[in-house]
Amino acid sequence: MRGAPVGTDWRNAVRRWWEDNRRYPPNAALVGEEGTATVELIVAPDGRVQSARLLRRSGSVWLDAGAVSQFRGAVLPALPPGADPSGTTISWTINYIIIR
Repeated sequence: MRGAPVGTDWRNAVRRWWEDNRRYPPNAALVGEEGTATVELIVAPDGRVQSARLLRRSGSVWLDAGAVSQFRGAVLPALPPGADPSGTTISWTINYIIIR
């Protein structure tokens, strides 16, 4: 994470956002693909995701595309007071596992 520390409360709020908004890429689910992808997010103080780029590939083009698209145009919880006014950068790891 870069920028001023945003703390555990903000990280937990982002985790809750993820739980409410996550989705398995349909094409990957259709063919049973699983994997882990890591995305770098640049987040503005108001929570808008300014950039999402793949840091670590999952081994599936569908999962990788899904990981990045999940955050494009997303609005996460706003950064806490005192956070860097230019925003913050975080890495978010997504474990795609099909429950059978």
